[in-house]
Amino acid sequence: MNKQTHIDQLFQKAKTQPVAISFETTKNEFLKRLPTNSGKPNSTGNSALFNLKNLTIMFATVGIISSMIFLFYSPNELATSLEKNQPKKVKQEVETMNSREEIQFVIKEEEVPKSTKFVWPVMETKSIEKIHSFRPKEIFFPIVLKKADNHEKKLASTEYKYYPKLTPEEIANNHKQKKKMVKALSKYDKKFYSYIPAGSFDYKGTLISTQAFFMQVNEVTNLEYRTFLFDLLIQGKKTEFDLAKPAQENWTLLFGDDMQPMQDQYFSHEAFNEYPVCNVSRAGAELYCKWLTESVNASSNNEIKINDVRIPTRVEWYKAASIEGKQLPFPWGTASLKNESNCYLANFDAKTTKTEATQLDTISGDGALITAKTGTYNPNDYGLYNLSGNVAEMVYNEQNVDGKMIWVGFGTAGGSWLNSEAELKINGPDPYNGVVEGHPGIGFRVVITHLKK
Repeated sequence: MNKQTHIDQLFQKAKTQPVAISFETTKNEFLKRLPTNSGKPNSTGNSALFNLKNLTIMFATVGIISSMIFLFYSPNELATSLEKNQPKKVKQEVETMNSREEIQFVIKEEEVPKSTKFVWPVMETKSIEKIHSFRPKEIFFPIVLKKADNHEKKLASTEYKYYPKLTPEEIANNHKQKKKMVKALSKYDKKFYSYIPAGSFDYKGTLISTQAFFMQVNEVTNLEYRTFLFDLLIQGKKTEFDLAKPAQENWTLLFGDDMQPMQDQYFSHEAFNEYPVCNVSRAGAELYCKWLTESVNASSNNEIKINDVRIPTRVEWYKAASIEGKQLPFPWGTASLKNESNCYLANFDAKTTKTEATQLDTISGDGALITAKTGTYNPNDYGLYNLSGNVAEMVYNEQNVDGKMIWVGFGTAGGSWLNSEAELKINGPDPYNGVVEGHPGIGFRVVITHLKK
């Protein structure tokens, strides 16, 4: 074992030993053992061994004191104390240690302040990003240039500054939809029109005869009526457009601001394409019938024309709905509004029923919150849908005078989503008798008198 190795082992052993005497005692003893001024060392053997032991203890004590300094001094204090006396390299290491310590405390989690106000998240509505819109805000808020006391004069003197500016794509799509409508009627497609045969039947105690006619399977939809209005604009018929446009503002005028989404979207948004059009005036519905008649006949290449498309009489509607009086009081032939599975057979105001209904029944137990999509529920034996409920359908009232039916006014039949069980009956009271303006509960379907070839 060489000398250096032996010293290292002794030093290591000394470091592990506890401090037996104080630093001051060690210092005094160390000074006593120093050589005298003559430079002669102590000649005893024990003196040499003691000097080595004391030296070892001193080194161990200095090491312990140094460790305590590091433990009880903060990094910043240590850096200050060493700044004047330590070498540059040691100073840099201390600065590095300080910077790491700072980074550790900079990255900390902060508590998010609580708020009692709920804020809706911003959501992207990509599904309705592109709307083939009727642009209701441009149309349904007319600019009245001149007011008058008389309502009819006010309507006549009302001008509209804005009209839908159709894009080339909207015009092309409108032409396609118009072509489909014309083709369906010109061929009396069974998917769209049902044949009602001629014949006599008992109508409220009177024997009545009717010609054969075709009746539209469903109520006129938003898409069909919007196609009509767009075609008027394409042809530059703005006067007819102003007369025929739906009064969408009636949603909020009658039911309040909660119906604002219906006012803005029901007629214009493609999601409601197959729902029944409503808020259409009697004059607007008659213009639609005239437009559809002319459109079909203009495309027939001088062949046999169809008879006029029109709104049905009450007798015609009664005959089609009741299968010539055989299915009463409802079009499905029973006195109940529900089937064997306890499901409603029509869309109406369910809270008016006499049965004990749950809150769900009073709101949407019949399957619809407001109007229902056309073709909902079961058809009658003629294949006609939604004759009772959904929207009340325009008819011409008639009266039997000397065996002949004479027109006596405007009315509706079948009741709507707003009406009671009694008003849904085929012979039920008419909640909109005499109404000619647009209403959220009124729509229509068309009939065409059959002409034999």
